[in-house]
Amino acid sequence: SGTLYYYPVQATGVPTPTFSLPVHPTGMQINANTGLISWLPSGGGDFSVTVQATNTAGSDTQSYTLHVSVPPSITSTPVTNGSVGTPYAYTVTATGDTPITYTLATAPAGMTINETTGEIVWTPTEAQVGVNPVSVQAVNAAGMDTQDFEVTVPSTAVCLYDPVSYWPLDEVTNDISPDVIWSNNGACSGATCSSVAAAPSGAALDFDGVADGLDVSTPTRLDWDNNNSFTIQVWVNTTQTCDVNKVIVGSFRSSSSEGDWWLGCGSANNEAAFFLREAGPNGLAISLRGTQPINDGQWHQITAVRDAAVGQTRLYVDGVLDASVTPGYTNTFANSSPLHIGYYGPGHPFDYYFDGLIDELIIYNRALSVTEIWQHYTNTQAGVAYCAATAVTPNIVSTPALEAPGGGQYTYQAQATGIPAPTFALGGTPPSGMQIDAATGLLTWTVDENLAGTSVEIRVQANNSGGTDEQIFSVDVLTTFFIYLPLIEK
Repeated sequence: SGTLYYYPVQATGVPTPTFSLPVHPTGMQINANTGLISWLPSGGGDFSVTVQATNTAGSDTQSYTLHVSVPPSITSTPVTNGSVGTPYAYTVTATGDTPITYTLATAPAGMTINETTGEIVWTPTEAQVGVNPVSVQAVNAAGMDTQDFEVTVPSTAVCLYDPVSYWPLDEVTNDISPDVIWSNNGACSGATCSSVAAAPSGAALDFDGVADGLDVSTPTRLDWDNNNSFTIQVWVNTTQTCDVNKVIVGSFRSSSSEGDWWLGCGSANNEAAFFLREAGPNGLAISLRGTQPINDGQWHQITAVRDAAVGQTRLYVDGVLDASVTPGYTNTFANSSPLHIGYYGPGHPFDYYFDGLIDELIIYNRALSVTEIWQHYTNTQAGVAYCAATAVTPNIVSTPALEAPGGGQYTYQAQATGIPAPTFALGGTPPSGMQIDAATGLLTWTVDENLAGTSVEIRVQANNSGGTDEQIFSVDVLTTFFIYLPLIEK
């Protein structure tokens, strides 16, 4: 179908016959004098045709069945999700003349297709976490049809709060530092690749501040609009003087029609700094500066949060809010440039290379709360990474006060490591008026004054899919004394 059909009918006879089509499909025509049949089929199938030649002596007819071949048309809907270690299957179906042969023009390693049945099979590996392009073709004698789609394979890692990208920065293998969530892997740039050094979570990458960095060429899912929230968090250890800005991670725009950003060390007081500029020649640019130096040779957690719900940009150092601003962004922050770790970008007049250790770079497409940021800080301080192959059992690391005033208020901020983030509960039979916030771990208690002089057992539990940790302690309720001063009346 879709191809012009011609048939020049020939007939003898005196006088010369004329031609007609007593039976024909819609749209078919014949030249009465020359006998040329022409037709542009709009669909495939078998069509009956009868052509007639006529003169004064009589007529003759020719009848035949015209088959219009049908090229393939893929009609099936692809399966677009896979899982590491789990067999993936999708059977391609197509209409059209048989036989139809199925092939894979583009496919991830290990994916195969049955050329007769169209069944695609594949078992994704950890190395194939992320987006895997697939192009399947259906071919017959009349033509070909192509179906392009992507199969997304999520990470099997268990993480805190569902990040979109996470670079542990524990190793460099074949000049690649992996993103274990979305395969936005970082490739070494410059003359040398960063070396590995010790860090609270195990290991970190050591950047020399001269020429080494990591490039993420196609940072999937990191193009933010002004109405998108996101969080960028990283650990650093440096003694360098930030005489100019030093970029830990950032993306420099290739033109003024794009936005850009960086997180690093500021030049004013060696402080944490976050720069965010929207697209446009006169796009709003805000440089948020912290209040304390971060170049003291100690490990620091730096977190930048864009909270679109309230229009606020916040900067945290070591789990504590250090600066905030509420700018009026109206345009996108997205750009087409690579993401750079350890420097700003080759297109900038200053590359802003960072000299020091970088570890545990993680990005979320939402605004983390202060509680979640503090949970990250607590985990890493205890040597627990943000993500793990399996759930990590909670471990309560906070210390409670062991005395409470009778008739007064008692509070205890419970903290626990673990992946996924633990929730909190009270075990046993807690005293009347005691409660704990399941998400934050804040325990509050209005102490009954009648408990003065007694000891009350408290059980705090931290729970996740990896298990439970319980902290059991006793709080002595103290007697509250009131001193009444005599009233002297004149």
